[in-house]
Amino acid sequence: MTITPTVPISPSGQPTTQALLVSIRRAADMLAISRSSIYNLIDADQLTPIRIGRSVRFPVEQLERFVAARIADKAAELSAGT
Repeated sequence: MTITPTVPISPSGQPTTQALLVSIRRAADMLAISRSSIYNLIDADQLTPIRIGRSVRFPVEQLERFVAARIADKAAELSAGT
């Protein structure tokens, strides 16, 4: 039985790591929105930050689910309109 690694490998052959948590600024960059919009999403309970000390972070997985849900909502809206 061969075990394949689940860690992505870079072109140089070194394992790459992806951040599990990102800052508000990085989350805004990833979603291509402003930091103010991130705060609005927090206030609307659409995003839930994780606080570590004074740091406010978002799980990358949560941001991916947020986008996927918006895509699914739009697809359902379009299919209901046809």
